[in-house]
Amino acid sequence: MKTNIHFFAAFLLSILSFSSLAISQNQNQHKNYIVLLDLSDRLLNPKQADIDKAVIITSFEKFEQHVKQHFYIKSAARFSVVILPQPGAKYDIASYNNSLSIDLSMIKTSHKRKALDAYAKNLSNTLDKLYAEAGQGKRSSDYQGVDIWKYFYNQLSYELLPEYDNQLLVLTDGYFDFESPSFVKKQANYYTSTQFFRFLNANNWKQISEERNYGLIPIEKEFANASVFVIGIKPKRNDLYEQEKLIYFWNKWVGSMDFNQVLCVPTASEMQLVQRIKRIL
Repeated sequence: MKTNIHFFAAFLLSILSFSSLAISQNQNQHKNYIVLLDLSDRLLNPKQADIDKAVIITSFEKFEQHVKQHFYIKSAARFSVVILPQPGAKYDIASYNNSLSIDLSMIKTSHKRKALDAYAKNLSNTLDKLYAEAGQGKRSSDYQGVDIWKYFYNQLSYELLPEYDNQLLVLTDGYFDFESPSFVKKQANYYTSTQFFRFLNANNWKQISEERNYGLIPIEKEFANASVFVIGIKPKRNDLYEQEKLIYFWNKWVGSMDFNQVLCVPTASEMQLVQRIKRIL
């Protein structure tokens, strides 16, 4: 009997030791924060630019805390703001993507703190300039759509870093809409846009979508260790169920791919979203 007790105690100790090691390794794992920006007609929403900027700055502050835990010199963390490609944009997307990114693994040890301080100092002004240039339209037709599906398919796997804890924040109203339907791909009742919502106007929309298998085309690619947070979902149409639809189909789509966690956050006040970001990152 004593032998069994000793064996069980040793077994339990080994499990606890392994769990502690796993937690420690996760805490020490380098972070890769990616903030994906949808700068389409959602910018017409009141105070949308201010809300976006507050979310981005709060995300950076969480990143900065992580870097400090590694005493700067040991950090190889990465923070980047990625603007979804937008045909006809009158501002230099590539230039902004470059100036809004910092990769500490590419910076000499002695220069890391100085580089991070410089990035922090310039972040707010750079975002102010970006949103001033991106948000000059007065109506939806002044904005080109963005192709979220295409970004996930073509680019996301290159942004996610192996051996890192990848945190992807998608700032969007939740729609997969762009200007020309000729760019939309279709496989049975799966699409690369949310145009199929027009078939789901009945109160039993969820039952219909499940029976007919509506959704976004799944992307059959391997993605590195990553969590996805969709921030600011906001209906454009006067439909009682529209927000629920957006969250449902985002969860269905991203949930079909190999991500650690998926969380969809509806739009809210600046303060509420900031507090939410602090809790989830």
